[in-house]
Amino acid sequence: MEGFAATFWQWHGAGDGARVEAPCTLLSALDFLQQDALGQAAKLPQCLACEVQSSVLMPLVAVMDGLADQVPPLGQQALLRLRASCAELDATSLSCSDDGIFEHAQWQAIRMDARQAGLYLALQELLPYLDELRDAQRSAPGR
Repeated sequence: MEGFAATFWQWHGAGDGARVEAPCTLLSALDFLQQDALGQAAKLPQCLACEVQSSVLMPLVAVMDGLADQVPPLGQQALLRLRASCAELDATSLSCSDDGIFEHAQWQAIRMDARQAGLYLALQELLPYLDELRDAQRSAPGR
């Protein structure tokens, strides 16, 4: 094991909950953003535009800055491209009245950027453990 996955497991092994929580948030967002339009729509319960902004995009941006110097350079570049793609979403790609927002062309660029970032951040390697790690963080003493 090497790269970001090794760093992540070192943080986990050291009991550094704060350092583990941010990548879990980031990787969960990448997992959502890389999915096809139907998969994305199926994961959100109500207004797709409101839900994706509050439960995916805002948390993603919130943790990106804190992790920027902790991910490999290619991962940093991929995250910067993803951030730029997210910032370019226009009103039609985030319309509350449109149940097909994820089918807009701007979302395809986001999917590609999320997949690229996921490759550099070992998303597929770490994804099976994210729910368990997040549950452990929530139940940790002092939380």
